[in-house]
Amino acid sequence: MKFSILLIAFFSFSAQAHFKLGTYKGFTTDGVDCTIIFERVSFTTVFKHPLSERVTVVAQGKTFTLQHPSQIDETSVLYNDMSLETVIPFQSGAEFFKVAMIHSDTKEGPDSYAHMVHDWKKNQVTKLTCENLFFLAE
Repeated sequence: MKFSILLIAFFSFSAQAHFKLGTYKGFTTDGVDCTIIFERVSFTTVFKHPLSERVTVVAQGKTFTLQHPSQIDETSVLYNDMSLETVIPFQSGAEFFKVAMIHSDTKEGPDSYAHMVHDWKKNQVTKLTCENLFFLAE
């Protein structure tokens, strides 16, 4: 019983987002300002596990709900803590949004984001990358 409580506490603490909610600012590859707002962190289950974590962000006037992608092989089911992402299908293509995370002694949290829309029918792809994110305000 004590082991179960310790295990739940460990995952509850480790699943907490390691960044502040609020606005982050960065720059596109063209040097233009770009921002992303981290609005909310929630979980799809009572058990706060990184695979059930959902992060709501707003960027480029759109709201995205992101999650850690799973990493599955023959021996394990893990998650990628270096990324929060989503893929949204639409009638003629798909939209992708990804936040790259960094975990180091000097910086903890979002480092960059990438947004891509691919319209297969029109054979059009639009991409935007926002790099060097830093916390601006809550």
